[in-house]
Amino acid sequence: MRRDDVEETVMPILIRIRPEARYLMLLGLACVPVVLGVLMGGGTGTAVAVAGAAFLVLLGYPVVVSTLLRVPVLVISDEGLRMPLMGPALGWDEIADVREDVKATGSRPVPVLLIVPTEPQDAVWRMRPWLRGEGRANLARFGTPFVIQGGSLSWSLDDIRAAIRDRIDPS
Repeated sequence: MRRDDVEETVMPILIRIRPEARYLMLLGLACVPVVLGVLMGGGTGTAVAVAGAAFLVLLGYPVVVSTLLRVPVLVISDEGLRMPLMGPALGWDEIADVREDVKATGSRPVPVLLIVPTEPQDAVWRMRPWLRGEGRANLARFGTPFVIQGGSLSWSLDDIRAAIRDRIDPS
């Protein structure tokens, strides 16, 4: 078998969450109500501890799943793009564009990557049910349900954009 006869396959690119110090500090602050609730005791203390634990789980879920359980946030492969934490998988023919934008959060703008599917409404329904509201809000604001925020990912937004762009526009 000649080398030219072998089809070249590229290893998938796995992008995981790499928590920043600010995010870890926020998780630490989320532990405060749990500790206070346990120290307070009684019904009120139990309610505060349970509410704090629920908030901690919501904040910590993506980090735990991506860093400890090694589930990537984004997988770029020959077949397409998968977002295991969000739910959807898109073939390369289902992605119309990828571009950068800025999202205003509080007083500072945050760079984001927009992955624009060919059928945005269908893509919202492919998201996990608890993320569909955010997907609809992103669709209204950015024209796409998939808004990837940088800063705590194992790859830079520029590198992710380039990897996706190379596959949707092979010229």
